[in-house]
Amino acid sequence: MWIDELLQSINYKDYYPQGKNTGSNQIITNCKFHEDTHASLSINLNTGVYFCHACSASGNFVTWCKYFNIDLKELAEKQGISITKEKHDKIISKEQVKEMHQALLDNKAWVTALDDNRGINLQTIKRFNLGIYKNRLSIPIYNLDNQVVNIRLYASKGVNARLKMISWGSGYGSARLFPIENIYSEEIMICEGEMDACWQIKWVTVQLPAQPEQILLKRNGVIFLRTRKLILFMILMQEVRQVPKK
Repeated sequence: MWIDELLQSINYKDYYPQGKNTGSNQIITNCKFHEDTHASLSINLNTGVYFCHACSASGNFVTWCKYFNIDLKELAEKQGISITKEKHDKIISKEQVKEMHQALLDNKAWVTALDDNRGINLQTIKRFNLGIYKNRLSIPIYNLDNQVVNIRLYASKGVNARLKMISWGSGYGSARLFPIENIYSEEIMICEGEMDACWQIKWVTVQLPAQPEQILLKRNGVIFLRTRKLILFMILMQEVRQVPKK
């Protein structure tokens, strides 16, 4: 795939901010994800992986380009790499995502509840552009072109278990990995759903679809995992029963 060729050909030093060399082609610099007064962001210039020791922002070069609106296809063309024609996706307007995201930022009760009940803090909300839509938490799903191809809508309570997490509409519910850019990291933690992937922000996580074989086993498809280490992560819920006093 063209993006693999791009990541193998570029020099990360040309695209990441300058910083102090800490050895083994690793640098530390001021974090771009929060107001950093001390150098907190570690960047590995061999792998492109970064991690902030202050705000826990983490990711790889694809994540970085997505956050700072750097066009990966444009970089590939500059490197003389031919772009593979991919299946056309139904696209959702980013303006809709922006409106939902702002609605969540303005709702302090929801922001507090997400942090208290799910461990999803404000930094995570901003990283994934989480929002509110019809009293559900909206989770935009992107493709590698940084286009919104689905919005997953999560309801914490008051609905049938089968309707707890739904897609944006007909034609948007294809099996996809989330967040897609993490498939290019050397280590990936596999989670059960989008909510768990959002929660595990300190690690490089990816959410598997309900039918992972659609992506993992079809090598002739657009996406399949290429990584050195996969970590399976599942939450085991134990029912706590209160024993009545005699």
